[in-house]
Amino acid sequence: MFRAICVGLFAASAAILAGCEKKPPATEFKGKNEGHHHDEKTTHDVTLPDGKLVHAILSAHLDEKEGNELDVIFEMHEKDAPYPIPITAKLSARVTRKGDEKEKTLEFKPAEKDERKEDPDGKCSRFSAEAKWMKPDDELTVVLSIEYDGKLKKATYTPFVPKDSAHKHESK
Repeated sequence: MFRAICVGLFAASAAILAGCEKKPPATEFKGKNEGHHHDEKTTHDVTLPDGKLVHAILSAHLDEKEGNELDVIFEMHEKDAPYPIPITAKLSARVTRKGDEKEKTLEFKPAEKDERKEDPDGKCSRFSAEAKWMKPDDELTVVLSIEYDGKLKKATYTPFVPKDSAHKHESK
């Protein structure tokens, strides 16, 4: 009897171990966005007040002569194409700099039309705010507020280092 129990346990163990050896193949995720990548420190997926999921890209324009500024660019989530929102949208940011507890508030305005040529009238995909106090090596925390249609959405960028996301304006 003891021998029959041992043989049964051995057979059950062998069956269980044999099943464990077979691993399913690794899942490969493929989608529409394979070639559409952004830096996660400067780009956030944001559901806008109108319900659309987009990339909200924070970028720095560093210019000693004209002054530094921050830009917010809205781009479609599925592809590299602008996503214009109402030009009347209110965009602002609370910004703190590492080592400086004084909070700054930035108010974004629609960028020049030549920086957002594809935007239809009444819409804007790129907004800018002056940040003359900002230095290229600053480590910032930027809390962006996007408000229109009576709804508010936020995105937080931290750490945001201006020189790591700097760009030049095409028109200048």
